[in-house]
Amino acid sequence: MSITAATADSAPPVDNTLRLRVVSGVVLAGTAVAAVAAGGAVFTGLVVAAVVLIAWEWDRLCGGTGWGLVPSLHAGTAVLTVLLATNGAWATAAA
Repeated sequence: MSITAATADSAPPVDNTLRLRVVSGVVLAGTAVAAVAAGGAVFTGLVVAAVVLIAWEWDRLCGGTGWGLVPSLHAGTAVLTVLLATNGAWATAAA
């Protein structure tokens, strides 16, 4: 058996995770561009949704359940900051 034959036989099967990631990236980029173009409440809603999902994911990465006191406080604080900043209360949001 040659080295080439052994390498070809032991190659891992190709899965569709790359395709899924590319499609997800294109969909998310399109959503972000549409939200920026729409502006105002649509963009704020997208940012708020992202903040909540990021808080959930961060808690899961740190060994939590995803929903609980800590991620709720993180998400709540970030959402409040985003809402204050989008309504012109920059000084309050930055404090």
